[in-house]
Amino acid sequence: MMLYDTPLRKLHDAYRPPLPAAAVGADRPGAARGTRRAGPTVEYISYGPPDDDGLIQCEIPATFGSLELEYAALRRGAGVIDAPHRATLRVSGADRLAFLDSMLTQSVASMATGDVRHAFWLNRTGRIESDVRLVATTDAILVDVDVHQASSTVESLAGYVFTEDVEIADLTPEWHRLSIHGPAAATRLADVTGEPALATLDDRTALECRSASTPLVVARVDETGDPGFTLFVPRDAAGGLWQGLLAEDADDPVRPAGWFAYNIARIEGGTALMNVDYGIKNLPHESRVLDDRVSFTKGCYLGQEIVARMQNLGRPKQILVGFRVSGAGLPVAGGQVFGADGVDPIGVVTSSTLSPLRSAQPIGFAMIKSAHADPDTAVRVSAEGELVDAVVTTLDHGRDAGPDAAASQA
Repeated sequence: MMLYDTPLRKLHDAYRPPLPAAAVGADRPGAARGTRRAGPTVEYISYGPPDDDGLIQCEIPATFGSLELEYAALRRGAGVIDAPHRATLRVSGADRLAFLDSMLTQSVASMATGDVRHAFWLNRTGRIESDVRLVATTDAILVDVDVHQASSTVESLAGYVFTEDVEIADLTPEWHRLSIHGPAAATRLADVTGEPALATLDDRTALECRSASTPLVVARVDETGDPGFTLFVPRDAAGGLWQGLLAEDADDPVRPAGWFAYNIARIEGGTALMNVDYGIKNLPHESRVLDDRVSFTKGCYLGQEIVARMQNLGRPKQILVGFRVSGAGLPVAGGQVFGADGVDPIGVVTSSTLSPLRSAQPIGFAMIKSAHADPDTAVRVSAEGELVDAVVTTLDHGRDAGPDAAASQA
């Protein structure tokens, strides 16, 4: 039995993907909806390492049959994502905010109901143990974390609870995770839940509501360049919410979207991921998301001395960057990055895609030596057996393209 499985497999298999009414043009009316066709077409990929016996611990949907139409929904309507690779922790008790503030890199002591903040949980050497999203509810802090770091995060945090009124629990067996992204995501959520406030929810804020009789926590976090929402839902009610979001009464195209489509959109949106683009061997300064995760005005926390020292020294030895390739060669994760002379290796590719927003230009992220990390620095990247020219960018790749540019490409 898979350790971190989705409760929605039967609904995945029952889904009948739309067939477009015309062969081309994903921006035409109804392109991401089309007509129904029979037969499940879901493909899964393993997420994260196997267990000690070599068995897969987690699988996520890769595609529901049409990468093109799933991406089009993310950019023109809304894409609904099943996220069994995300765990939910709950930190409760009267001292929860003070405790987390003394443990995590972010300032959380002032969090009020509805606040959403990101932080790192570090070890004593200042390296990242987990990358967490904190969602303040009326009586607790929900913690969104990679499922493979859930147990270690609970155990290590709990080891620092002494006399404080704090309880830390892993709710993953009882609560499931979905997300929805796209220009129509907010209105679709508002329609399905009957909660009009969701239509105008600001980025980095959350709302507790109900869908029918089901309690639901919705946190807005824009990961793709369009509105995005992560949904905390009781596991036994996840199927009903999934079906409600995908009901065919939507005014805009709404489809399930797999990892492949989401990955394209999040790279275009400049969102780097823990365990993909940076991980447990990295320092916060190397992640390029330092400003979003670390406060330099709060009190002490585990690993702070190393973080402060790095801040005073300036650049780390390596850092995550974006890049754009000149030409058609697509680098893949693990591919080497070289200086402009193509001789000396300076880093590795962590993520890449052909970007519909940029007329299928190859873009991605790479962890490279800081001496080469300034935007517009020329580099060379290994792609399809040869070295191709590329330029270093910010993580959002300059964000000089938009969904309208993708319409004729998807």
